[in-house]
Amino acid sequence: MNKITKISTKTLIATADVSKGKHTGYFRTLEDDSVKPFEFSNTLNGFNEFWVRIMRYKEKHKLKEIIFGCESTGSYGFPLLKFMESKGAETVQVNPKHTKRIKEVIDNSPNKTDDKDPKVIAELILYGRYLQINLPEGLIADLRCKVSYRESLLEDITRIHNRLEGLIAQFFPELLNITKNFKSKTAMYLLEHYPTPSGLLAVGKEQLTKELRKVSRGKINSLKATELINNARNTIGIKEGIQGYKDQILCYMKQLRLLNQQLEEKEVEIDGILNSLPVSKLLLSIKGLGRVTIGIIISEIVDFSNFTVIPEILKYAGMNLYEISSGVKKGQKRISKRGRSLIRKALYFASLSMVRKGGIFHEYYKSLLSRGKKPIKALVAISRKLLRVIFAMVRDNREFVKTKEIMTIKTAA
Repeated sequence: MNKITKISTKTLIATADVSKGKHTGYFRTLEDDSVKPFEFSNTLNGFNEFWVRIMRYKEKHKLKEIIFGCESTGSYGFPLLKFMESKGAETVQVNPKHTKRIKEVIDNSPNKTDDKDPKVIAELILYGRYLQINLPEGLIADLRCKVSYRESLLEDITRIHNRLEGLIAQFFPELLNITKNFKSKTAMYLLEHYPTPSGLLAVGKEQLTKELRKVSRGKINSLKATELINNARNTIGIKEGIQGYKDQILCYMKQLRLLNQQLEEKEVEIDGILNSLPVSKLLLSIKGLGRVTIGIIISEIVDFSNFTVIPEILKYAGMNLYEISSGVKKGQKRISKRGRSLIRKALYFASLSMVRKGGIFHEYYKSLLSRGKKPIKALVAISRKLLRVIFAMVRDNREFVKTKEIMTIKTAA
């Protein structure tokens, strides 16, 4: 059904501009917009007050259904969305960028004003410019929480790596050229035991070679140890504050150890939930699609049956195409990026592994490059194709099969 035709004279449109401590509510019908925006607290009493007002208005105007909408920003609105969903209202979200633009059209002002925002959100819903909300429940809700926490752990790990690099660049910059990957066991060992040039010089080449060979399982030889010793002897790093530098390095290494341990635990938990979800078995039939990636996709999409056609799920992920053209000038097509960013990230990194030699999209990737597509655009095209394949598999309950150059899906057992 067309979104606009869903709004009838019997529809109550309720909206809220959400914030941390209080929300600004508003409701109207297709024909009546006489209600003034009002504030209510971000508490159960505030939610009940909002609902009582809605029910009074609904009974007064003899309305049948309720659509509730807010902007898709932050986390403060989720409790209210769940509350409205529990009351039987259809819940939707609008893009904050659309709210800003409509506000500029209405009063020529882009400024944020709480009493105007809920009215603008209602206007967007009237025009059908909204997205359905997929609020997770049960195992999917647990999965989304674990996936979200895993992403925050990765951000923290990246932040510490950046701080480590900044410190080393001051006190032992040569180490950055020798040890380029802080995630390797050898790098972790060096930073935990010999973070300073003087520490490396004190241990000596023979002992250092022995330790590094053991940590790297034979990959590090005496030449690498000699290189480390020589760089430590001729370092351009500053000498003042070296003890403070060492203390910071050791502190960051402890944090990294803890974060990496938590990351492993969270991925085991994600894997455990996937074992209880039938849809994950279908997606595991795609060679190159890892379990964590599958967890991200399932937790973000929540329920594939909420989408009837492929363009809907592409738009939900922000992978729908658009172009900016003017007169005879035709712009390049790009993805909108106005959707679930985590899905795009997961699909992109999955595509990176699938275009390698032996990957299911290797030949397709080469054909895109031969047609003049840049590598980044080819990877985006493959990400879109992968999402379309995933949607079709779940919709039809079929597993993925690839025979030479032909990709098909077969009915799942």
